[in-house]
Amino acid sequence: MIEIDLSDPDWTLARAVEAANAAGIVLVKSGGRPVARVAAVPSTGAARTKRLGFLRGQATIPDDFDTLAADEIADSFEGRTAP
Repeated sequence: MIEIDLSDPDWTLARAVEAANAAGIVLVKSGGRPVARVAAVPSTGAARTKRLGFLRGQATIPDDFDTLAADEIADSFEGRTAP
């Protein structure tokens, strides 16, 4: 963590943001007391945003998927009455 003081003329907001991107967190002090914290925001990489189709070609869904085990499911409800 980097600590900077508001009275230091070398530090600007732009430099504090750059330092936060490099170090993670910049603690801003005024008169020796902490008054603010500048933190880096994690980047959203391309791997995180592209989810649709990530298993394309690795699995197949049968054509009768919607009716698979329909008989077994219907048999499990036979003879039951609604509460």
